[in-house]
Amino acid sequence: MSIRIALTSLVLCLLSIQIPKAQAQAKLTHEQSKTRSEQVSDVRYDLSLDISKGDREKSYTGEVVIDFVWKASKEPLRIDFSKGEVKALAINGKKAVFSYDKEAIVLKPGLLSEGPNKITVSYRHPYSIDGSGLYRFTDPEDKRTYLYSQFETFDANQMLPNFDQPDLKAKFTLKVLAPKDWTVVSAVRENKIDVQKSARLWTFPESLPISSYVFSLHAGPYKIWEDSKFRIPLRVMARQSLAQYVKPEEWLNWTRFGFDFFEKTFGTPYPFLKYDQILVPDFNAGAMENVAAVTYNERFAPKGERSARAIERNFSTLLHEMAHMWFGDLVTMKWWDDLWLNESFATYAAAWALESHPDYKHAWVSFHQEKNWGYYADRLTTTHPIVADIADTDVAGSTFDGITYGKGASWLKLLAFRVGEDNFKAGLKAYFSKHAFGNSTVNDLMASLEIDPKLKLAEFSKSWLHTAGLNSIEVRANCSKDAKLESLEVLQTASTEHPDLRPHSMIVALYAEPGSADQWLPYKTVRVDYESAKTTVPVEGSLACPSLVMPNATDDDFVKIVWPSEQLPRIQGDLERIADPIHRTLFWEHLGWALDDGQIPLEDAIRFTVDHLPLEKNYAVLMNIQDFLQNHVIDRLAEFSDKEARSRYAKTLAQPFEKMLVDSQTAKDFRLLAFDFYIPLLSMSGDKEALAKILEKKTVWPEFKLDQPSRWLVLKNLATLNDPRVSSWAKLEKTKDKSDEGALQLLGIEASLLSDARKAALIQSIVDSKSTPSRAQVRASFQNIFPAAQSDSRKAFREVYLKTLPKLSKHKEEFLRSSYLLALLPSACDESDESLFTEILKIDWPAYVKQDLLEKRDNLRYCRTIRTNAAAAAPQAR
Repeated sequence: MSIRIALTSLVLCLLSIQIPKAQAQAKLTHEQSKTRSEQVSDVRYDLSLDISKGDREKSYTGEVVIDFVWKASKEPLRIDFSKGEVKALAINGKKAVFSYDKEAIVLKPGLLSEGPNKITVSYRHPYSIDGSGLYRFTDPEDKRTYLYSQFETFDANQMLPNFDQPDLKAKFTLKVLAPKDWTVVSAVRENKIDVQKSARLWTFPESLPISSYVFSLHAGPYKIWEDSKFRIPLRVMARQSLAQYVKPEEWLNWTRFGFDFFEKTFGTPYPFLKYDQILVPDFNAGAMENVAAVTYNERFAPKGERSARAIERNFSTLLHEMAHMWFGDLVTMKWWDDLWLNESFATYAAAWALESHPDYKHAWVSFHQEKNWGYYADRLTTTHPIVADIADTDVAGSTFDGITYGKGASWLKLLAFRVGEDNFKAGLKAYFSKHAFGNSTVNDLMASLEIDPKLKLAEFSKSWLHTAGLNSIEVRANCSKDAKLESLEVLQTASTEHPDLRPHSMIVALYAEPGSADQWLPYKTVRVDYESAKTTVPVEGSLACPSLVMPNATDDDFVKIVWPSEQLPRIQGDLERIADPIHRTLFWEHLGWALDDGQIPLEDAIRFTVDHLPLEKNYAVLMNIQDFLQNHVIDRLAEFSDKEARSRYAKTLAQPFEKMLVDSQTAKDFRLLAFDFYIPLLSMSGDKEALAKILEKKTVWPEFKLDQPSRWLVLKNLATLNDPRVSSWAKLEKTKDKSDEGALQLLGIEASLLSDARKAALIQSIVDSKSTPSRAQVRASFQNIFPAAQSDSRKAFREVYLKTLPKLSKHKEEFLRSSYLLALLPSACDESDESLFTEILKIDWPAYVKQDLLEKRDNLRYCRTIRTNAAAAAPQAR
């Protein structure tokens, strides 16, 4: 069969896809939440759940008694409850008439009495398959079953009927009937366990007032490590088959450190009496700040050797989630437009805490990765103010992005720099004292931090929090005829789309000629405050005219640096001699921008990387270089449809990583990073034999162990090249790896190896299935079925992809819709992508899906700029 015939079969097969009937995605509008806040107060939930057959059945039963005070209203009362079955409902002890549309229970206002009311709902609900609500997982290794909940932003109503909005905080009482060998975990510790014939009844006392999205339930035969000697009980939990990979004492040490730092820094004791941390399977996020019962993705207990970066990120994530106990759980945003009050603060506070640890004095250099996420997001068409306009919970889901995390956290660093650390701490203490167990807005925070009226924080915050876009600055030295520095000139600009100029503060470092010194150090630093298009800053004293001016030298500002053209060669030539790791990081950041903006050819950026990467000895800087390479080079190359160009660039870029692996003097962490880059680059360059030799241990490197995760990585990359040996090798590896992760790895590899016709059949079977696979299974198949090396198959899929979308948009599972849209996107990093997105965006997708699509379109535009610029420079380079 010729390729043309095979591809025709693919088209015919996919055109016959039948899409299951759609179910509306539940959401709550801001206006609905305001109405309910006026109707309801003083809320309590008394919840009883029967999960005693959770290891066998696909659903569970429950009863919730909702106590609240009702204020007379003409509007009906909405009780959020998605995708469940209401078996009975009573109001104040009497059976009541209600309507239910699988999204919410609606009660006529005349059924309620002004003042205290009690609504009792008996119900059944299926366990989740997409990781939201109450998720059920059976471990393929030992057949044990585990449950955990995930409620942010609007999914608590997938476990119990409730008023699912952040400003209706409530006290929760809980009873859970569970299998005898299970442990049950929630926001408080149990006070009673009754043993029954084949189950145990767990009783939990009333919680403090908390928002519904941070209430939680986790249950299963978890392995538990406990510290009962700390001032509050601490536990770490994981499923039994993962236990050998968990380092409990490390977790507990970090936890104790975090509590000591935050209680002292915030001036507010931890309020929730105990602290559990649970590693859970198939988790959709990195971690979740459930009150006193934080959940973590199992990637934080890897089976292979851990790099310094992985360890630091684990610690940072732990601190981020712990900071949420104050920012988010103790004091919660009133509505999702102030989500940044949670996420920005937790991101900033984690770096603040980490930097105080003796092993992580470089934490602010690492934090620049978060800042770069903010820079990236602020340059996209999807950028938005830090305080976003959130019309409903669907839109809220689209704001968990680089603005809310990276830019918001970076602005807090700038705010603390302007206010001063002592004043900042005093303001936070006042904020927690005033708003504990309540809800707040950005104005409440600014009022607490306004220690000195001269700071004009309301004005400062408005220009930053309520406008979008990234400012740029260029700093020039004005010098006299006798080469003395007279002033610094700061030029601030903004984009046409987002023209606002803002007040900024930064430190500027001045460098003289380094001569023959091994390290290049600044001879002077100057604080600069600026807010207009042009600011002239006089410089006192008799200072020599600098040969290099380094703006934002302590990285406190959030701004794009425009380097004067005459200074760039100086930095490039002496980059390794610049002593300050932040200053070196700022240059690598510039390199990414210049590449995306078409200011330098790809060939030059790769050659610079090849020459300078091996010279960088600071691991925190190397982590920033890693992000530059992944986001600005490798991810772009993967989109190239030109296989020859992709291969050529990948071979060149692989050179420094191969040298790092071969060199016996390479430090362990650098070696692990080199391997993670080298293997995909071999695949991108089409080198099957080099990959096969690594797998067969014909190629070995000093001080490097090819462990199981490493072998899976090699197999996955060999599969993208359709190597016929991979199928048997992968099946053999699976016999050594009985875990769910092994099953997902094999699933992805098998999807890569399929012929075009069988790829079509797999896609159809997933989309058309009456019992949709889990999110993890769908992701494993879809993300690997059209790898970069198989761009011809992906391109041929375009017509079918577009014809399928109208029906797909009505698919009952939202995660499958978004996975199909993005993972199977037949993009080519050329002009055809524009018409592709024009067709896709004719459909009214949910806000978070549309944002992902628009971000992808922007990234492809950057890719196109890089590809076009590379093609124009190629003849010259050759």
